[in-house]
Amino acid sequence: MKAESKLNTQATSCKGAVGLMQVMPTTAEWLQTEMGIESDKSLYDPEHNIKLGVRYFDIMLQQFGDLEKAITAYRIGPNKLIQHLEEGTETESAYLQEVLTYYAEFKAKN
Repeated sequence: MKAESKLNTQATSCKGAVGLMQVMPTTAEWLQTEMGIESDKSLYDPEHNIKLGVRYFDIMLQQFGDLEKAITAYRIGPNKLIQHLEEGTETESAYLQEVLTYYAEFKAKN
């Protein structure tokens, strides 16, 4: 959340991602169906946004079986990551390093 929205519940990206975990509305619709949630809650609602974002990250972690790949897939989407992996091309590393730094800081405190 810190890397995605700087903890701003009202954050909206230039690509349309919303809330603390910067969930795309189309991804939210899919996740709500996948999770069996019928909700009219806004993606700006922190609890709802976190619930969807955590589930999406869990799906990425299960799909790729690797923390760094899951983080990257969360950022750029699983299909785009698969394309990069198949082509052997690099993905954005600054975001990944930012998330890993926050993760290490969090783990050190807990």
